[in-house]
Amino acid sequence: MTHTRDEMQAALKATLVPYLRSVGFRGSLPHFHRVVEDHVDLLTVQYYSAGSCLLVEISSAKNDGAMEPSKQRVYFHGKRLRLHRETSRNDHWFCYTPYGMFSPMQEPQEIAEQLRDLVQAQAEAWWLSQRALGS
Repeated sequence: MTHTRDEMQAALKATLVPYLRSVGFRGSLPHFHRVVEDHVDLLTVQYYSAGSCLLVEISSAKNDGAMEPSKQRVYFHGKRLRLHRETSRNDHWFCYTPYGMFSPMQEPQEIAEQLRDLVQAQAEAWWLSQRALGS
């Protein structure tokens, strides 16, 4: 079954966004930020330009006052991570409609739940490591 971007957005708003809020993130789709100690944790949802797929990328930056945390963006920083399933061999795209090389297709709610779980597992550990490194 083919799904729309609106359906994918609705699933993210129902599952991923409430989780992000519960752990201190502010912002709205596609950009989120959280201030922890002297760092800003960043997360963005990026849609494939032709539609059908998305990925989530994270970064971390020092909160040195040079830029307001809400204005920070993942792509401002060189060191970042794309959240991914352990079985992913290609880039880390999650597809909600059939799309050639970006397979397999999944239901929007399933993707939103996987992304929430990946934030809990991969992202939190990565952000913690970046704070420990002081970067």
